[in-house]
Amino acid sequence: MKLPDWAAAACPWAKPPENREPAVHIFVGGKQTKVVELRGLTHLVLGRQGDIVIEDPSASRQHAAIVNSAGSTWLLDLKSAQGTFLGDERVAPVPRLGTEVPPGKPVALTDGQTIRLGASATVFQIRGVAEAEAEKWAIPAWCTLPTSAVTLLGGPKGNLRRDISSVRGVVIGRSEERSDVAVPDGSVSRQHAAIVSDEDTTYVVDLGSAHGTYVDGTRLAEGVYTKVSGEAKLAFGTAPYSYTLRVSAPRAAGGNAAKRQKA
Repeated sequence: MKLPDWAAAACPWAKPPENREPAVHIFVGGKQTKVVELRGLTHLVLGRQGDIVIEDPSASRQHAAIVNSAGSTWLLDLKSAQGTFLGDERVAPVPRLGTEVPPGKPVALTDGQTIRLGASATVFQIRGVAEAEAEKWAIPAWCTLPTSAVTLLGGPKGNLRRDISSVRGVVIGRSEERSDVAVPDGSVSRQHAAIVSDEDTTYVVDLGSAHGTYVDGTRLAEGVYTKVSGEAKLAFGTAPYSYTLRVSAPRAAGGNAAKRQKA
């Protein structure tokens, strides 16, 4: 169900979750009756005429919404008549158990919290809102140290000068824990792209980012190893930072035959 215009304006960041599988567990009389997955959805409306219907006179037609962003899940009271209440992990049929959330203001949810609408005894419990742990992307075994001087320049303050000639590759992304070069912008995925080498050839590869990796203004297809030589301008998502990848002429001839997908 579509959100009211004012509610959509309050959540301009709404988008399906990334690397998470949030779900709403519905309890009636203290017993779980249904599970509704939020994977792939921007939002769900709760109410007498919502995506999840609750037959209770204290519930408004569109009472509250559960709204996803890429990394979090939020509760939004849709200016209901009798309030939306956010509680702890208890699923007992106790109306209004918890704290009333302010109408029209998104509130971040944590795993196991419960939601109650007005005086209804139906309980909605949110689970799976935390990001699943993902391993750092592994540099492919066919990659080698480059025979060229490879340098990445630019960044948020324009002062990044990263010599990557002594490594087989680097991962670029928003996560400082799972990337070698961090790009602090919401449009950048946690593990967004990688730069790897195979002796005399350097490649850029998109790692399945949500908002794209660009080489000289052209968006790369996911998983395609795109050759870069000389200088190339790199962009990650819509981050307002410029990067230059500089690859010198090879210092020695050579190559490494390998089975891989190339641009």
